[in-house]
Amino acid sequence: MCKLPLQSHKPKSINHYRFLHTRYLYQLKELFSCLKHHLALKHHCLLCDEANEYRICTHCQGFLTRPHHSCQRCALPLQHFALFCGQCLKQPPAYDAVFSPYLYQTPLNQLLYDYKQKGHEYVGKALGDLFCQSVSLHYQQQHLTLPTLVTPVPLHWQDQWRRGFNQAELFSRLLSKHLALEHFDQIKRIKRSQPQKELTRKQRINNLRNSFVVNGDLKGQSIAIVDDVMTTGATANTVSTTLKKAGATQVIVWVLARTPFN
Repeated sequence: MCKLPLQSHKPKSINHYRFLHTRYLYQLKELFSCLKHHLALKHHCLLCDEANEYRICTHCQGFLTRPHHSCQRCALPLQHFALFCGQCLKQPPAYDAVFSPYLYQTPLNQLLYDYKQKGHEYVGKALGDLFCQSVSLHYQQQHLTLPTLVTPVPLHWQDQWRRGFNQAELFSRLLSKHLALEHFDQIKRIKRSQPQKELTRKQRINNLRNSFVVNGDLKGQSIAIVDDVMTTGATANTVSTTLKKAGATQVIVWVLARTPFN
């Protein structure tokens, strides 16, 4: 029987192992580079659909309308510069200030509609990202002191059950985490009022009377109320009054978008 010669097991040179080591390190580096690039571009912009690290890319954020002039108390958009609007001069609201980075105009109004009425979770996260980014930048640029607590405008339990979520609560919890603020969830809506959309400012105020209650003592606390949109400010004013009756010394309102008075 013919026997095949045994293959030689001659040991490899040290240079051979160095070559393999270098090659494997290079391949591993390439793998991590691709993975990093993939993770950085894990989103698609809601407005232009381009792969991006943000859910709304920085280019498309430029299409979101910002106010040129606004009231220093209620953030009402103004045509010309003035410290306060006529309504705040005539009857100052219970809250101390409002911060709103955007106007309730296209395309932001459509995005808010898609989130609130259609329950598009990705849209909600994109708006939450914008909200956190805007509030953080505002407080840094203006060298302002953050409040100690943050709370959402609550929905009545029947309305929340029907919709399935409270958009203000999502934004509030994101802001709480992003800014490292304590989240306060002990304000409840105990009265289911008529929808505010078709009411005048005076009707909205009457419609909300005795709608909210606070469980707990807020003595000495400063608190930020979070909501998606402010129109007349009636809801924010009623919630602020309730919070101040519970002991809050300062109430700030954070809303993503502001509309003119009806």
